[in-house]
Amino acid sequence: LSAHTKGNISLDGQLEVGSGSILIGDVSCDMVRVSGKVKGNLDVRESITLSQSALVSGDIIADSISAEPGTRINGTLSTRSDSVDLDAEFDFGGDF
Repeated sequence: LSAHTKGNISLDGQLEVGSGSILIGDVSCDMVRVSGKVKGNLDVRESITLSQSALVSGDIIADSISAEPGTRINGTLSTRSDSVDLDAEFDFGGDF
C-alpha cells in the first residue's frame, strides 16, 4: 500500500504500509509491516512488524508483535492468548 488510503481493509495474506503512506481505517489480515502511518485498529492473525518510522493511532492485536526503536503507538497492544491459560500462569497457589 502506498500513497493515501481511506477505508477498512480485510484480506488474507500480507499488507505493507510503506514509508510515506497514510492509511485511515481498520485492518484485518494475516501479516502486516508498517513503515508509514495508520489511524485505525489492526487485527492481525499472525505477525505485525512496526519499523522505526511507523506511527499507529489505534489498538493492535496479533499473535506476534515486533517494533523497532522509534516506533510511535497511541493505543493498546495485545497478543492473542488463545492457547495460554492466563489464570494458571499467575497462580501462586493459595490466597494472594
